[in-house]
Amino acid sequence: MNYRFYGWQTADVAPAASKNAKEFAGINNPREMYEALCAVWCEYTCAPRLRENWSVKNRTVGQCSITAFLVQDIFGGKVYGIPRKGGNYHCYNVIPRADGSECIFDLTSEQFGDEKLCYENNPEQFREVHFMKQEKKERYEFLRKELKRLCAAGIFIRHKMRRKDREITDFDTIIQMIDSCHVVRLGFYDRNEPDFPYITPMNFAYTVTDGIIRLYVHGARAGRRWELLQNTNLCSVQMEKDDGMELIPEYRDITERYRSVMAKAKIRLLEGDELVRGIELCVARDEMCRGFDWNHEALKHVAVWELELYSITAKWNRIKGNAD
Repeated sequence: MNYRFYGWQTADVAPAASKNAKEFAGINNPREMYEALCAVWCEYTCAPRLRENWSVKNRTVGQCSITAFLVQDIFGGKVYGIPRKGGNYHCYNVIPRADGSECIFDLTSEQFGDEKLCYENNPEQFREVHFMKQEKKERYEFLRKELKRLCAAGIFIRHKMRRKDREITDFDTIIQMIDSCHVVRLGFYDRNEPDFPYITPMNFAYTVTDGIIRLYVHGARAGRRWELLQNTNLCSVQMEKDDGMELIPEYRDITERYRSVMAKAKIRLLEGDELVRGIELCVARDEMCRGFDWNHEALKHVAVWELELYSITAKWNRIKGNAD
């Protein structure tokens, strides 16, 4: 992910040793907190006076105070406020380090674009004062509850890969790997068969915006897959490209060469103009279908889902004579 918030380069403090921190599994530093909140910030958590300016591309608008106090819950430290017009304050966090220095960061600073904010000599902010506004307290509680729910589902937990020599962490290379795949497998929970996760293969398209990868898949508005997807907003994601078997005579070895990507995803059913855009992305993925005059009336029976990816891991076996 491309971080754009103030202080991201040095935002490396660990969560405080508290019950609150333990409730948010998978968030190990402020950068990961920012990634997690990108899945939670929404129009509802935005301050009412700024909601007309909120959008998915401008997620941090109107989120500063409730975000800063939630960060304080997890990392400790203090919340400070930069004076703004109308007697308001833009809130940010200051976390003490073990060596006596301070980690200063502002997870919602990007809403101000190129404006330079001053992070020195600002007054401390207190939740008791901010939460005197009932609507702000309710927005904070919603943000906290939703983040805790996603953490409990394990969506932000990153498991260590055993074969570090095959792990791919470069973002552009991961995108190239995704582009080489044409089928994605989704796995999600089936309440009727709890011991057997439901797995379905689907063709997909994808977009990359501000370091966030989103997949687009489509299917009928009927059947088991449709019914299951109606009851969940989280799933596992897996895709791979088979590069073939390779014989390594000098080692008397055989290895399967492949590249694979795994992730967790938050699912959103698209409607209206977003549905049309989603299906057009899916159609355009295949060069043969681009420009084809397809029957738009069929959209009445088609569902399109957007999958926003988190906790992405990628593996590429391209090393000779190194089979498991």
